[in-house]
Amino acid sequence: MLVFVKDNRGVTLSMDLSSKEKVEHLLKLLTREEGILELNNFDNLVLIFKGKKLNPQSTLSECGVEECSVITVTSDDHNEQ
Repeated sequence: MLVFVKDNRGVTLSMDLSSKEKVEHLLKLLTREEGILELNNFDNLVLIFKGKKLNPQSTLSECGVEECSVITVTSDDHNEQ
């Protein structure tokens, strides 16, 4: 399925993923993308979908992610306010 991932600068990537992929796998893929993130520390990155922080151990399907969904990636530091 095609999903869109938007970073903290507004840059959007399109990614072709299986709904059975874990959120953690998507985070790892994102850290490999050159220039997509200002923050490249995997441990501090979180994915947000429909206002909720995604559990890294859940699958995209379990999180409700569907074809053409938009997921935001950001630093955990920015979400603890």
